[in-house]
Amino acid sequence: MEILPLRKIFSFSIFYYFVLLSTLSWGQIYPYRNYSVKDGLIHSTVYSIAQDKAGYIWLATENGLSRFDGINFVNKSLTSLGLTSYISSVYIDEKDNIYFGTGTDGIFKYFPETGQVLKINKSTVSPSNQIIVKDDLLISMQEIRGLDFMSLKSGLPIGIDTVLLVLDNNNKSLSMAILEDRTILPRSCGRSAVYCAVTEIVR
Repeated sequence: MEILPLRKIFSFSIFYYFVLLSTLSWGQIYPYRNYSVKDGLIHSTVYSIAQDKAGYIWLATENGLSRFDGINFVNKSLTSLGLTSYISSVYIDEKDNIYFGTGTDGIFKYFPETGQVLKINKSTVSPSNQIIVKDDLLISMQEIRGLDFMSLKSGLPIGIDTVLLVLDNNNKSLSMAILEDRTILPRSCGRSAVYCAVTEIVR
């Protein structure tokens, strides 16, 4: 019986350890499930998703608003909401208030208890890709690389109506975040894909 040197045993052990490790890492399968209109979703085109404090998932779609509890969908169609345009964005603030933007109808607050909607904007706004609410300030990101600022109380523009983002001509702003000091961070999708800070909002 041949006795292998300690160095060979150590080399073989390391080799088999890495083979086993790579096999385990490649072998991991994460479960997922696709949901469609067959499962109750109101439309297969989803533009925006948000989650409330109760854990419900809200989906802004081409044909209305869907609420998902992990098992079932509860839907509000465009017609039942009194809308003519798709719902392009949905946002839930710190107080669990639900807001959504549309392609051409404006920006609304939704009351799930009654199913009623309240139009926020009193003046024309561009299609909303994303909404952020902070205190009385509502910010809507536009498809044309701009931002609409408005007061929730009055529904009127405040400060600068639209701030054009300093981005490359080939870039579009896809998302944004607002910091505690009210600085807006729009994110571009260009080659650099970095956050570009915009001047603090002055009301």
